[in-house]
Amino acid sequence: MRLDFKKVSENIYLLFLICYIFSIVNGIIFNYLDKLFPLNSTQKNGLENLTGGTKFIFIMILVPIIETFIFQYFPNKILKLFKFNNFYVLLIIPVIIFSSMHFYNYIYVAMTFIGGLFLNFFFLKAKEKTNFYLILTILFHSLYNLFGYLFIV
Repeated sequence: MRLDFKKVSENIYLLFLICYIFSIVNGIIFNYLDKLFPLNSTQKNGLENLTGGTKFIFIMILVPIIETFIFQYFPNKILKLFKFNNFYVLLIIPVIIFSSMHFYNYIYVAMTFIGGLFLNFFFLKAKEKTNFYLILTILFHSLYNLFGYLFIV
């Protein structure tokens, strides 16, 4: 199977850019709030003991692939299997699952909830328009993680 990205609607690329920009702004705002109101958390994400290169590969490749399947693809498949077809249900339920699994502190949960809305919104809209929705969603997540890796972590 040959990947032909020319068949992907230009609207998807624009939506990708818009959702990505809003996600970055969300990350900046909540990073500022986290510094302004530090909530010390004993919970860790398990990445603190990894070396730079291993951490980068994990954050940029493995996490986006795994999380896209666990928090978007499978929940949406299961919801559809149980005849949940309402767009807002398909949008919100996976985001609640996604943000609840990022419970390092309340600010981080709020950030991942809002960021998850942009990510899952893009996932659902891209799925309507192209067969490359998984690749594009994983790329979106990877680029968002890159921003966090370079400028926040």
